[in-house]
Amino acid sequence: MDIDEKTLNIDPDLIEEKITERTRAIMPVDFRGHPANLPEIKAIADRYELKIIEDASHSIGSTYVHDGKNHYCGDGVHSDFCTYSFHPVKHITTGEGGAVLTNDPDLYQQVFMLRKHGIDRRKEMLNEKDRTGS
Repeated sequence: MDIDEKTLNIDPDLIEEKITERTRAIMPVDFRGHPANLPEIKAIADRYELKIIEDASHSIGSTYVHDGKNHYCGDGVHSDFCTYSFHPVKHITTGEGGAVLTNDPDLYQQVFMLRKHGIDRRKEMLNEKDRTGS
């Protein structure tokens, strides 16, 4: 996808021409502290029933205004997921790693299972055989 020369973020005007029957998500990247146009991207995603996975690694703490209201990057109002990288060249670092945020409990459960390679040791997720070791 090409970028908007003014913002250096994904150009929402070009998104629809790239959508195919195989498209499942739009992945805007917030660049240099400037949020992508998430409200416009969300409108497109809703029309095509696509998920939005926002990469907000460069915009931690940044805000944007939509309908007269301030929104923080990563607040999940205009995206299904928000990702942060903690790589050493990012704004906040732990040496490596990252975080995935979502407001959707079902998507949270999917990410929770993926991060642990499907291993879940919560008692409510185990059956009697698993608890006794038999």
